[in-house]
Amino acid sequence: MRPVTRREPEADRLGLIVSRGFLAAGLMAGTALAVPAEETGAHRVTVPWKRHDRPVDASLAPWLRLPVTRFSVGPTPAAARVTWDETELRLLCEVGDATPVTGAMLDENPALGRLSDSIEIFLDVKGERTVLMDTNDYQFTVSRDGRRTTFKGSAALAQAPPKPGPAPLQPKDWGMNIPLTVAVSDGPEAGPDGTSGYRIEVAVPWAAIGGAPAAGAEVDLDVAVNDLAPGADPEAPPLVRSADWSGHALFESPSAWRRARLAPPGFWSLAGARARLALLAGLVLAGIGGAFWLGRRAIRRSIRTISAPPRVVGEAAPTSAEDPVDRLRRNLGPRLREELTAENLAELAGVSLRTLQRLFRDRFDTSPMNWLMEIRLVEAARLIRGGDDPVTKIAYRVGFKDPSHFTRRFKARFGVSPNEFRKSEEPPAGAPAGKVEP
Repeated sequence: MRPVTRREPEADRLGLIVSRGFLAAGLMAGTALAVPAEETGAHRVTVPWKRHDRPVDASLAPWLRLPVTRFSVGPTPAAARVTWDETELRLLCEVGDATPVTGAMLDENPALGRLSDSIEIFLDVKGERTVLMDTNDYQFTVSRDGRRTTFKGSAALAQAPPKPGPAPLQPKDWGMNIPLTVAVSDGPEAGPDGTSGYRIEVAVPWAAIGGAPAAGAEVDLDVAVNDLAPGADPEAPPLVRSADWSGHALFESPSAWRRARLAPPGFWSLAGARARLALLAGLVLAGIGGAFWLGRRAIRRSIRTISAPPRVVGEAAPTSAEDPVDRLRRNLGPRLREELTAENLAELAGVSLRTLQRLFRDRFDTSPMNWLMEIRLVEAARLIRGGDDPVTKIAYRVGFKDPSHFTRRFKARFGVSPNEFRKSEEPPAGAPAGKVEP
């Protein structure tokens, strides 16, 4: 709960300008790492460049700002993220499967994808888009427990006369022993958006597959998931559902793989060490200046603060009904689940948008929409802590239409995911004890 105060106009305004300049500079430096998620066209994808200077550990945190492709295998959700640099191609795949099936006991088992929950990566470094796999085409199968098998297209098998019996779908050899680096995380929140399942990170070295990557180059790439379920007969093989990130159930032909463009590095990656050092020094100086002015403002506030008790959402304001902020508080409760704009908030307050923005800047040092976001998150935390409703239902109740967006904002506000918040015995710092507003 932050007390309502009045600002000292000139010094505070200058401090706000400096701090916003610091924030803008930080955002410019950060966004240089991001790349647009996908090109237009259902069969094309852009792979962002990212220097691979950290270990392969299946941690989600380094991947959160990167583009994600979501797909499903029947009812099982999945999400894939891919990056590249001059040494390797990396992939992180999340699968929301809470029932493990792991039947393979050894690496380089050609039946791995039919014995264990697994992901598959298909890669053609030449981008030839042939119907049959050739010697430039690779298939990497990695199981839920970290087993792996590598296949490579075989020209000899493709040209050999057919043998009696059913022919294989693709002419390929297995047991290539490509030095993949693999890490697996399996548990209650390892699936997409914190669901139960597993997460696999794989690094494929370009040198081992004959690749010579360059910015702007195009390769053929496909990512698939094999989702297994135990059969009714314990002696029978498990039931297998498979799909790739384009929704195809049949995807072993290179002609079905997606064309992937290797995006060039961003500005921050290209900047030399001296340029990065100079930029960081500028950010530090801007931060010191901003901290100085914000510190002066905090001292004034501590002296001039008027403490105000928390107010329940929808409760009649104890002050005059003519106060726009009080009127907004009173009218907001029944409409919290709606998609509200700043103009809607101004209507509920009975003033113009410009007036409302000025009031929030002066009283709370924030915008009406940031204030509304805080209201939604605090109310969601109270509902999660005090009831058994699913997190998704609570997200819709407080006005979030995208549960994954709600999870990200909630974790940024309280430091834990909604599910972790519900399980914790003590609420994190900043969590509400009741239904209150800032």
